[in-house]
Amino acid sequence: MQTLTIELPEPLAEEIYDRNISNEQVYSFIVQAVELWLRSGLATPQESENNGVPSRFGKSAVPFVEQLINENRELFERLARL
Repeated sequence: MQTLTIELPEPLAEEIYDRNISNEQVYSFIVQAVELWLRSGLATPQESENNGVPSRFGKSAVPFVEQLINENRELFERLARL
C-alpha cells in the first residue's frame, strides 16, 4: 500500500471533525470514490482552460460526486452510523 496525502480546505476538515467522522470513514469513502472514478472513464487528463495543467474532471468534480453519492446512498448512510 502507498500513502497519498490529500490536503482539505480548512472548513471541510473542520466539518468532518465537528461531525465526529472517523479517519476510517473518510478513508473508506475516498478509496471507493477513487475506485469508481477510475472505472468511470473520467480519469483521463483534460486540458484546463486557465493554466494548461491537466484537470481530471474538466471544470468540476461535482456531477461525478453527486452521482457517486446517489448510487451509493445506502452505503454512505451505513458508514455514517459507524
